[in-house]
Amino acid sequence: MLAELLAGMSVDEIMKSVDSGLPKLWIIYKALHLRGDHPDWFGKSSTYVPLPVEGAKQQHLIAFCRGDSVAVLALRWNVLLGSGFGSTTVELPSGLWTNILSGEEMSGGKTRAQNLFRRFPVALLVKESGVSDASI
Repeated sequence: MLAELLAGMSVDEIMKSVDSGLPKLWIIYKALHLRGDHPDWFGKSSTYVPLPVEGAKQQHLIAFCRGDSVAVLALRWNVLLGSGFGSTTVELPSGLWTNILSGEEMSGGKTRAQNLFRRFPVALLVKESGVSDASI
């Protein structure tokens, strides 16, 4: 499966293989490479800071920053989430962020949660000054 990913599968193709575990492999691959490429971002002095989440579905979102360059957002209790996040928002630190799992870019500030998970159920965001290439 890793060979398929490395051959250049799109996020949409990866999500079509959810039953095989391909999306989980994609998350692990990208996260470990990010950590390997930037060990200082994940060292002992790097902090975990929760990101502010507001709205009726806030309990369904895990959101934190790891240091100043990485933000991680994941769904929680998907079955109970129902039809989506509605107007629930998360406050991203200022700057331009790239989701290295989907390739999408977004600006910091108040962001609707549903916009973060349009194409993939996890967002691994890297601040623009950190990584400029979101490809494999």
